[in-house]
Amino acid sequence: MGVPPQAIVIAYRTSQGGKPGKPGEPGILGDSSVRGMKAMTQATAAKTTASAQTTTSTPANIALAIDAATATATVADPAATVPVMPASDASAAPVSASAAPVATVPAASTPATTVPAFAAPASTVPAVTVPASAAHATTIPTALAPATTATAQDITANIADRVRGIPANPFAAANARVADYRAAGHDIIDLSQGNPDGKPPQFMIDALAEAAQDPADFKYPAFSGKPAFLKAAAGWYRREFGVILDPATQLLATAGASVGISVVIQTLVNAGDLVVLVGPYYPQYEGSTAVVQGRIYTIATSPERGFLPDLDAVPQEIWDQAKLLILNYPNNPTGAVATPGLFETAVRIGKEHHVVIVNDFAYAGIGYDAQPPISLLSTPGALDVSLELCSLSKMYMIAGWRGGFVAGNAQLMTAVKSVHAQTSLLVSSIVQDAGAAGLNSDQSTVRALANRYHRRYLALRDGLAEAGLHLTDSHGGLFAWMPVPNGDDQAFARWLIDKAGVAVIPGSDFGPTGAGYVRFSLLMPEETLAQAAHRIRDARGDAW
Repeated sequence: MGVPPQAIVIAYRTSQGGKPGKPGEPGILGDSSVRGMKAMTQATAAKTTASAQTTTSTPANIALAIDAATATATVADPAATVPVMPASDASAAPVSASAAPVATVPAASTPATTVPAFAAPASTVPAVTVPASAAHATTIPTALAPATTATAQDITANIADRVRGIPANPFAAANARVADYRAAGHDIIDLSQGNPDGKPPQFMIDALAEAAQDPADFKYPAFSGKPAFLKAAAGWYRREFGVILDPATQLLATAGASVGISVVIQTLVNAGDLVVLVGPYYPQYEGSTAVVQGRIYTIATSPERGFLPDLDAVPQEIWDQAKLLILNYPNNPTGAVATPGLFETAVRIGKEHHVVIVNDFAYAGIGYDAQPPISLLSTPGALDVSLELCSLSKMYMIAGWRGGFVAGNAQLMTAVKSVHAQTSLLVSSIVQDAGAAGLNSDQSTVRALANRYHRRYLALRDGLAEAGLHLTDSHGGLFAWMPVPNGDDQAFARWLIDKAGVAVIPGSDFGPTGAGYVRFSLLMPEETLAQAAHRIRDARGDAW
């Protein structure tokens, strides 16, 4: 099931243009990718030049920032400036989107005939193609598609080209699908979403209520975060992982890890830059890369390797071009947990090739094994090249409050804070106060939560086994990952909701390497998960 590990490069939707490559052949593509060989060469040359001019690996990875007053581009070193082409000339020499070689996904992994259930029929939605000078040759998302061919009078013609290349949000589509079924009178067990099903610890609720009465919290907080919150985050890192951070220079409060993902990618990635992902991956990595018109290279993983990537198998020329490697451990959707060796290899590659290493640590503390999940920043040398994104949503069940933080290399954090101040601004003062209470606690509530999710995983695993279905091994996080019996994950997900009244997320929504799997959420009581498994068993018949 899924893509074999030797199929290192994953390229899909090749109908966008480009010459297909052979399966497993090194290539560059992603849904938010194609700039062509010229852009690849320019990116490598620019990175090599920048590396030669800096004494550390990190400043050269910061995306160019335009100073409107002086028309110069700056990197981390304020003294290093280069002229910038006027905006009117930026597209004077567009690169054909069809020039880049691409590698195709093996047919067994993604059936060519599969159409996502949430996609509108091609005959009803006109395809609006982005000009070749943009980074994406793709169709506008259904939600933004104009009803007729764009004209001078059509207001949708004002939508930015980069927006037209953003992939549809699969979670919004899943929400809509469940709502439609329920509106039609169907009883649906929704295992598609990662919404906490419990309440936060009472001491955090009390801290939030107390903060709401504090006159100091009626005012704007500091842009980087309240000092008490940043100090609490630094203390959490020190106690849980042995990582020493300076709250003033190495931490930033954000409204959840998702904001951190977006801001970090905006900070580091220029149009045409290469971002390396590990598949299957959280869809926002692809979407945020599309916003900045970056390119994507996906490393396939497999259950045989515990869904951990073989970073040394990636061609050296890919690392030479890459600006950013995004990891996510504990992993959504597979439940894989990183080993020290994986992080050590990532840090080594980051230093050797001047690549920034990012770990999305949204599920910190949610581990099933005796040894809790480890932090990337606990790896020797990681603070030279790394950033880590943390969320309070999962550890403390406060997804609706929106709290989190970014931590890591001080030079990179200076740039991240600058972008955050212009795009996301501030995090609620009362949420920061409640978050500080959680981070300063003994984390016993987090460990109890991890044990609860482990029990749920086991209940779902045992129930599905009775139906002849088998979850992959999971070591942490909030989800369970399962190969589908017929290989068509989109069709199987539709069958589940149609015949069994159980909603899941198709694996291909997590990138092409997720094809052939589905994801179950564990954010339901054990009895509900058991009921879902029984429904599937009873509806099975001769389906597999």
